[in-house]
Amino acid sequence: MLERLDAGAVEELRPRLVQHPSPDIRRWLAERRSQASQDVFIAEPGGYELVRIPAGEFLMGSPESEEGRYNDEGPLHQVGYRTFTLAVTR
Repeated sequence: MLERLDAGAVEELRPRLVQHPSPDIRRWLAERRSQASQDVFIAEPGGYELVRIPAGEFLMGSPESEEGRYNDEGPLHQVGYRTFTLAVTR
C-alpha cells in the first residue's frame, strides 16, 4: 500500500513510519530515501539540481468511456521512454 502513495504523502507519514513496529516498513522507508537521494545530482557547470527519471512506460490518452473526454485525447496507448533527467525548482 505504501508503494501507491505519492512522495508528499510518504513524507507526511515519515515521522510515524520511522518508528513503525514492522521492520519491513522501516527497511522500505530507508531504501526509498536512499534511492531518492541517489537519483538527485548537481549538474556542473551551472549547479542545477537534476533528478534522474528511469526508463519506463505509461498509458497516454483517455478511454472513450471517460466522462468529459475530448476527442483529441485518444486513442489510449502505451508509450515508452528512455531514462532522462529533469531540473528541479524549489
